[in-house]
Amino acid sequence: MLKNFDAGIIGKEKSVLVGLSGGADSVCLLFNLLEYSKAGNNLSVSAIHCNHQLRGTADSDEAFCVRLCEKLGVPLYVERLDVKGFAKENSLSEEEAGRILRYRAFDKYADGLIATAHNRGDTAETVIFNLIRGAGLRGMCGIPVQRGNIIRPLHRCTRAEIEGYLAECGQDFVTDETNLTTDYSRNRIRLAVMPELKKINSDAEGHIFALSERLRIDEDYISSQADILYNEACDGKSLNAEILAGSHYAVSSRAVKRFLDGHGIPVCARLIDEILSLCNEKKSSRINVGEDVYITLSQGRIYITGERFFPEYCAPLSVGENKFLGKTVTAEIIEDEKSVKDAFVHRKFTNCYIDYDKIKGTLLLRNKRAGDRISLVGRGFESRLKKLLEKTPAYEKDRIAVLCDEGGVIFVENFGADERVKLSDDTTRILTLRIEVNDND
Repeated sequence: MLKNFDAGIIGKEKSVLVGLSGGADSVCLLFNLLEYSKAGNNLSVSAIHCNHQLRGTADSDEAFCVRLCEKLGVPLYVERLDVKGFAKENSLSEEEAGRILRYRAFDKYADGLIATAHNRGDTAETVIFNLIRGAGLRGMCGIPVQRGNIIRPLHRCTRAEIEGYLAECGQDFVTDETNLTTDYSRNRIRLAVMPELKKINSDAEGHIFALSERLRIDEDYISSQADILYNEACDGKSLNAEILAGSHYAVSSRAVKRFLDGHGIPVCARLIDEILSLCNEKKSSRINVGEDVYITLSQGRIYITGERFFPEYCAPLSVGENKFLGKTVTAEIIEDEKSVKDAFVHRKFTNCYIDYDKIKGTLLLRNKRAGDRISLVGRGFESRLKKLLEKTPAYEKDRIAVLCDEGGVIFVENFGADERVKLSDDTTRILTLRIEVNDND
């Protein structure tokens, strides 16, 4: 077995599926896993070959893998993939399309671990590739040693070690002729960039690999702190802006990224910076991140909203103070006869004087919803809230207080009560509302 073969990541798993291309790396991986299994580790080893049908030698590579597995007594699955068609259909490069289809095939047959043959050189090339694409710390960590059930036991092995091992075993392998061209970005890095770097330092590959391992340790720690922060700041629907603003950027930026990822929002460094700047704002504000999608700061929390500036709010109305989107809504019930008569005489409907006994079921305080309508006292017709709020500033529309019961809307802030609940000679109890904007919002 190779000296740098990492058997530790296999753990207690009992089966492993090897991605077998027929190249030196994957053949070496298969041999080492078989050695590990025969050393009393009771590991079931199988293989899968994905024929991408892109090269003239694709079928001969497939035949090589079939012969090899027959000789070794290893179960082999063969998948022929329409990479070219999939790439065209999904506007992908053939390289990316092949990767997607390949891993789908792996998942189809895997009954435990999936082992791929990425080595130390692949990691170094990936670090350079990610660097020139502008990746962050995670990208500088290169190829993960393990992701879910996918493991890479050769991650510490050099290409020279791998080929030396196969030479000792007397085992041949196939060579992908596309690896010798510069048609793909990674090939250009392998064939042109790495040789130049080795002229500066002969162990450039080793140093880049060592850097990626150190950075992976840093990334793991920072990510763990970001998870703690995220759990503290997030209530499932929003983030606490004050908690984010008081945290180190390395941690808060990752918490924001996790929040955006969870809502399907495309993430970039600029957007994360804008959201963290939003966290320092004193008043409600928002950022447009799509045609009808906004990142909204409201009452000290960060929301992802659709066409609304403020998130939907709905809660049972309580007697006394009710907090409502930067406002305080105070509800009182008037029951003494003199006050009831005075209210009826003055008819202060716009200040929300409602016949409490005409309310149907639970009384809810909320903001507007599509389709809301009200028959305002004295108008003699039904109005749509959308029409009523036409001249209301966009910023205010979503935090206009709306009162409704089981029969529908009975009050709209700044407009008044519904005809159905207006005061009359028979009124004995009155519900009043006082609405105040909080100074700190």
